[in-house]
Amino acid sequence: MKNHLLSLFFLISCTNLYAQTQAPAEAEKLFNEGLAFKGQKKYAEAIQKFTDAIAVFPWSFDYWHQRGYVRIDLGQYHEAIADFSYMLYFSPTHLRARMERAYALKRIGNLREALKEYQIAVQEHPTDYQAHYEYGYMLIDFEEYTKAIEQMKLAAELNPTSGDPLYELAYCYKKTQQSQLALDNFNASREKLGDRIPVGYYLHVAECQLQLGKKSEACLNLQKAEQLGVEGAAQARKENCR
Repeated sequence: MKNHLLSLFFLISCTNLYAQTQAPAEAEKLFNEGLAFKGQKKYAEAIQKFTDAIAVFPWSFDYWHQRGYVRIDLGQYHEAIADFSYMLYFSPTHLRARMERAYALKRIGNLREALKEYQIAVQEHPTDYQAHYEYGYMLIDFEEYTKAIEQMKLAAELNPTSGDPLYELAYCYKKTQQSQLALDNFNASREKLGDRIPVGYYLHVAECQLQLGKKSEACLNLQKAEQLGVEGAAQARKENCR
């Protein structure tokens, strides 16, 4: 795959890349057939059609993007990384290629490089909610909670209707011993997440309440967490709610 891409890069660099701006009908037909297969979840067939379209007209980012996207669905992360890397070689600020390459890198365990990709995404696209959220989420994986707080705050500002960044923000405040801020944001996230609230919410909230001396409220949440089977809830309730 690497040699194939290098050969393709050389071929394109030796020709006028922008001489052709309109994909021929044959390539578009193959691409649309690939989209149809994708919609039917026939991913192997979709990849073949996208590959055929690329062979006819390799200058369309849509073709490479869709093939990379389907490869992620199939768990072909290395191949997907190659597709998104091609796109970024010619269009370094392509946000979706950057984000999806980062996701694929994360899936193969290359967390440090994935983190760098998300960092580049927020630098190049400072008003994109998803970029800030994913970067913040990865910072949490690295236990860089103070930096993650900054990103989740920005994400919450960019998408005030979403409860997801508020939940992660609350978690970061909890990890940095800012219990009241954590509790406030957990409560705010619950209002927006509704039925999507993670079951771990009750244990996190209870731990904050215990830190703030709100034992009776904490015990109610520990009881709820225990009923939901949250790991550690039963032991915490045993230790704090006698």
